Amino acid sequence: MKKILILSPIFILFLVIVILTVFTFRTGPLIDSIKDRYAAEFKYVPDSAWKININNEYRITAEILERDRNFLVNWFSNPELLKKNLDDERFKKNHQENTTNQNLIIMQALKEKFLDKEEFDTFIWITIRDAIVQYYLTKKLKEKNSDILKIEPDDSEIDEIYKKYDKGFSTLGLSGEKAKLQLKQSIMNQRRTIELKKFEQSILDDLKLNNSIKFAK
Repeated sequence: MKKILILSPIFILFLVIVILTVFTFRTGPLIDSIKDRYAAEFKYVPDSAWKININNEYRITAEILERDRNFLVNWFSNPELLKKNLDDERFKKNHQENTTNQNLIIMQALKEKFLDKEEFDTFIWITIRDAIVQYYLTKKLKEKNSDILKIEPDDSEIDEIYKKYDKGFSTLGLSGEKAKLQLKQSIMNQRRTIELKKFEQSILDDLKLNNSIKFAK
């Protein structure tokens, strides 16, 4: 059976959080800014304000949950499907589960002091640089042609792919509904990547002509 690339929005959400973090970073290790931001949003939350509560230690408010979900839906939805996707209860449920799973892993990483490793600081900075590039390219491409990223597959296309690989999804423990949601996201990500790569190359062609670049031997 052919492998299917399924890209979870968890990693995308992580990119969004770290790229926002970089704007608050001034001095000291980058990890300190990330820890402060994480604690401010998920730890120092009043008992009466949480939507998700993990071990009475980390709490996620409805405001944070909706802020992140709205950003992701706006970022990835076709304009004509935006309201439908914002109101879609499946997306709300999926986002809540993804956020919970993400925080469980982050909590464990903090307990095991994985974020204190020197290489993590390097990894985060590389991730932020990539996120900046992707954000810039996406915004510029939308400005140039607002229709080009209207890449959301229709239900019949998703159903056709799902029927081919339904046994594989069952083996992974995914319900039909969740598998179709992830298939939809994967198809959109792949199409978006192709369009962004084309646009990136056209921008780089111009930038390399108009900038002086030297490489040491």
